Amino acid sequence: MSDSAERTRNFATVVYPESAPDHWLDILHDLHIPCFVSPLHDKDVDAKGKPKKSHYHVQFMFDNVKTRKQAQEVISKINGVGCENLNSVRAYARYLCHLDDYDKQLYDTGQVIQFGGANYSDIIGSPSDKLLILREMKRFVKENNIFFYCDLVDYAEENNSMWFDCLCNSGSYFMKEYIKSFAYKYEREKAEKSNQ
Repeated sequence: MSDSAERTRNFATVVYPESAPDHWLDILHDLHIPCFVSPLHDKDVDAKGKPKKSHYHVQFMFDNVKTRKQAQEVISKINGVGCENLNSVRAYARYLCHLDDYDKQLYDTGQVIQFGGANYSDIIGSPSDKLLILREMKRFVKENNIFFYCDLVDYAEENNSMWFDCLCNSGSYFMKEYIKSFAYKYEREKAEKSNQ
């Protein structure tokens, strides 16, 4: 198959810290290409359970189709290893943190670096993820007796970027109503116990 037949907009590579230029993130920034850089994968293991060499995954989403050779020219600027055509932007973006790979180390989505106007949370989001996040927050509120929405927001901002993103984008109404109802129920049950 000729190189021109493999033209696509989406490519990925792997970057090893010891072989990347010291300023490789600045190089990516200055290229003005929409791309994501994964958190450092420093806890991955191979099939035998041995630690893998620490690395980053870099996902490029060019505005126009590129040949593999054209993509490799960009990848070589950061000493990337390999040049993989991507079948799905969303699936690979989720792979950057192993969101669907339950047998692998999960990495924090808040540590994904975004360049060129690419928005990681927009690409990885799915309705099932939102429901999972809302369930996690609901459980957290109940287990920790959170009675104020601001306490949940502050906790999410400092400790869980996915929760914070959900609260900022679409989950706030549900969580505000749950916290209000939970606080009312808690106080009512407390009053009933004290009257017995």
